[in-house]
Amino acid sequence: GAKPCLLTPVVRQFQAARGGDGEAGEVQRDAFIAGLDETAKLLDAVGGAGTGDYLAANIKKLRASKADKSKLAYRAWLMSELPVHGANGYSGYPDDSAAMGNLWIGWTLEFFVE
Repeated sequence: GAKPCLLTPVVRQFQAARGGDGEAGEVQRDAFIAGLDETAKLLDAVGGAGTGDYLAANIKKLRASKADKSKLAYRAWLMSELPVHGANGYSGYPDDSAAMGNLWIGWTLEFFVE
C-alpha cells in the first residue's frame, strides 16, 4: 500500500493549534507543541536520524519551563514566564526557558521554510 504522507500529522497539529477554546487568533499551546514534535519526527524521516534533534531539544525547553501550565494560549503561556527573566534583570533569556526554546524553534522553522 501507499505510505502515509509525512506532512499529515504536522499539518493536523498546526491546524488544531489555530483553533480551540482560546481567543480568536490565539495559538493553542498543546497542539502547537505537538505540531513541533511531529515536525522533529518529519525532519528525522527526511534528513536522517538526528536531523530533528536540535528542534527536539528546544521543545524540551518549552515543556520544562516555569511558564504557567494552566495557560492554554501559547502567547499567554510564554508571557507567564516573564518573572523568571526578571531574576537576571531581563538582560537575556535563561537557556532552559520557554523563551529561549521559542527563539531557537522560530529560527529553526524559518530555516526550513525558506
